[in-house]
Amino acid sequence: MTATHHIRENLSPRILLRVAEEKDMDDIRNLYYAIHGEKYILPEVNNHDKMKWAIHDPNYLWLLLESEGRIVGSLIFLTEKKHRLGKTFAGVVHQDFSGQQLIKETLRRGINYIFHEKELCDIIYGVVRNPAFHQDLKELGFQDGGIFPNVRKFEKYETHTLKILFRKGSLANRKVPPRLISPCNTLFQPLKERLNLKPAQIHSFRYQPVPPISDELIVEKSSEIEWEFYRKRDAGELLFTFYPFHYPEYKLHSPDNRREVFLHFDEMDGYGNIMGIKTDEPRELTRLLDSISHQAEKMGIKYLEFLINAYSPEEQIDAYQADFLPCAYFPAMKMEKRERVDHIITCRSFVPVNFRDVTVTPESKPFYRAYYKILTSRLWEDLEQSR
Repeated sequence: MTATHHIRENLSPRILLRVAEEKDMDDIRNLYYAIHGEKYILPEVNNHDKMKWAIHDPNYLWLLLESEGRIVGSLIFLTEKKHRLGKTFAGVVHQDFSGQQLIKETLRRGINYIFHEKELCDIIYGVVRNPAFHQDLKELGFQDGGIFPNVRKFEKYETHTLKILFRKGSLANRKVPPRLISPCNTLFQPLKERLNLKPAQIHSFRYQPVPPISDELIVEKSSEIEWEFYRKRDAGELLFTFYPFHYPEYKLHSPDNRREVFLHFDEMDGYGNIMGIKTDEPRELTRLLDSISHQAEKMGIKYLEFLINAYSPEEQIDAYQADFLPCAYFPAMKMEKRERVDHIITCRSFVPVNFRDVTVTPESKPFYRAYYKILTSRLWEDLEQSR
């Protein structure tokens, strides 16, 4: 196989920007390990077959920075055709070349290629923890969309920020208005003001505590689970299957198999997300989510994400009552019948939230405040309901 993308140009007399090739694989891995150590978890870097696949897959655009034959920088873009959605991640530059805005220029070139030259997608997002990237993405037009509190743990727990770049006109066919419960609207407000979006319809509800857990879920892990997920998703057997750029390795199920849950779980850093649910009792979602969380915590998951529709207050209530609190809002994330629809990222954290060491920018601060308001309001509701 040969690379499907063709970029080869000089960013400076010493720096060549080009697309990754199979011959670069060892040098790419050595670059990431030199910067992040051998605990770096990205499968495109750690897994030989995954890296080879990504280099040749037309949905990937893997850009490298080369200086005198040496790989000194790397950045990956990944696009998804059905929803015209893109992701950028894994940006690194060797410390010998820091301070030259090389990642920013690589981002700029990749965005222009994806948005305008090839028109591969309409929206690109990234998840950021490095303080320098906040400013780079801001200057390139990315908007903050929320936070992921305690999302990953290496030496310590890390809180990341969602950044979203909208191609001109990409919000024109967005479905309006979203129908939100109050906690979700709290998170929506900063984006509403920055993007000049119309107000949401607010749906009131009364919080009801979840009854004690009694549902048993059995854990399975195998290489076949991913393909089982795709088969059942495509057959329409699952709910909540929209989770782009992730895939499941685990399945939880009841002893009678009437309830099944597909999970992605990274055992190195405790991050997990719910990728699909099968149940014959959809109105029992709160209880099922609580059972999932109970089992997830026993598996070692420290942070569990659940992606829900911004037009279904019923789903939002079910998630909220199961302690999945809204932490990020993504306008126009999914394409449905020629409309783009908003989604809400909710999370349940199994460790105390700590913002002591995070980098809070002026753009991200309203989302930290919103999440803190949602969290403390929920704690107060629990206190009022206790006897």
